[in-house]
Amino acid sequence: MGHLHRGGVLAAVLTLLLTTAAPAPAAAADRYRNPVSAGFADTFADPAVVRGDDGLWYAFGTSDPLRVGERQAHRVPIARSADLVDWTYVGDAFAPDQRPSFAAPGAAFWAPDVRRVAGRWVMYVTVTDTTVSGDTFDTAIGAATAPTPAGPWTFADTPVVAPRPGGGGGYLWTIDPSQFTDSDGRSYLY
Repeated sequence: MGHLHRGGVLAAVLTLLLTTAAPAPAAAADRYRNPVSAGFADTFADPAVVRGDDGLWYAFGTSDPLRVGERQAHRVPIARSADLVDWTYVGDAFAPDQRPSFAAPGAAFWAPDVRRVAGRWVMYVTVTDTTVSGDTFDTAIGAATAPTPAGPWTFADTPVVAPRPGGGGGYLWTIDPSQFTDSDGRSYLY
């Protein structure tokens, strides 16, 4: 009988715990706010942030629609801030028809990495589809330059890292570039 009593007590405790559990957590949108893009976008993926020569901060995002329901992707949206708190959308780095010569017409530009290199601004960016093959995901790393972080941005006609065929067919993912300059002055692209 003692065994049954302990089982009954355990069941009662479990029932009590389950019925008095904390309320369900709020939806993620209610708990978190993206401080960079909240004023102009629902999403601002893969951001890169630099300080311009004018003392303002510039943020660059992956090519995506800025708002839920928007059907057109922005081509590397740019935002600007004086204080890293309040951000304003200033436009896209690239016009809808602007792309490097090696990019397929429907290519998107992902994960921009923007740096000041030798007196000019350089953006390294994933190009999601190229004219190298019929594959729709033969990614490459492209580069564009501009006199200021706000542009105008001009693509180089050749990729910095060309699409790389995989051993079993298809292409290796060549995405998300990040430039690094070592203490000896040598530059690398990861």
